[in-house]
Amino acid sequence: MSKYIIHNANGEIQRLLTCSVDHADANCGEGESLFDVSDPQYDALTNDITALFNGWDVLNGALVQRPAKPSDVHLWDAVARAWVLPFVGMEALQEWKWNQVKADRDAAEIAGFDTAYGRFDSDQTSLLKLSSAFMMANANPAFKVTWTLQDNTTVDLDAAKMIEVGGLAFKYVNDVHQKGVSIRAQIQTTTTFDELQSITWSSA
Repeated sequence: MSKYIIHNANGEIQRLLTCSVDHADANCGEGESLFDVSDPQYDALTNDITALFNGWDVLNGALVQRPAKPSDVHLWDAVARAWVLPFVGMEALQEWKWNQVKADRDAAEIAGFDTAYGRFDSDQTSLLKLSSAFMMANANPAFKVTWTLQDNTTVDLDAAKMIEVGGLAFKYVNDVHQKGVSIRAQIQTTTTFDELQSITWSSA
């Protein structure tokens, strides 16, 4: 059996078949053509279907790689052979960027926070435990607890240390939230796609 790419008149890859040439030819629709990729030199490409279909075209009897995609919102214009922005308004692009940033914010929220006693978890369950321990430490000066840190080591905390850690947990979560609010406000003031592209969680 041989491998064949079926591509349209603009070179865009439509299907990849492993079959006889007659069967491949019979699967070609109007305006479509075959390109033989049976040679081992194409194995790396044909084994990565996503990269093949989204990053290569067939032009003048050869596989040609597309330029790097500027962002996940760009679309490929096969006629112009260029990545272009879809015909959407700025509001839609801003929402797209905010969804990107929001995912990074959510990851930051559960990444953990550092203290003088080690790095503590900051996922929802851990924050609930910290909140409970914080309240108990405030109510009982003799409070003591052995806490498991993010690296699975343990630390002994008395009331004063537990109160300190609880305060740092609140500050960490609030800082992450306020950073998200600030970035969203920045996104909403953008007027060009280039401005949006420059905004990231890490750069803010």
